[in-house]
Amino acid sequence: MEAKIISIVEFGGLGKTTLAKAVYENLSQDVRFRAFVPVGRNPDLKSVLKGILIDLDKQRYTKEFNLTILDERQLIDEPREFLKDKR
Repeated sequence: MEAKIISIVEFGGLGKTTLAKAVYENLSQDVRFRAFVPVGRNPDLKSVLKGILIDLDKQRYTKEFNLTILDERQLIDEPREFLKDKR
């Protein structure tokens, strides 16, 4: 299965995040591992990557794993490793 990305672009305050969240919830019913992380105009890469990990496995990445000690490279590698053998 290939990752699919959809970009929604418009001026602020027009409901882009609300629309994206509704589509995400509707289309992802049968998907076991998923993440929804809204990203603003000037996103903090570490925060985005941490958000992805937490959405993938909240139990592991909030209680069993210390995300604060990881640098950007490790935060990029962690979801790859987590999803390596999963479909």
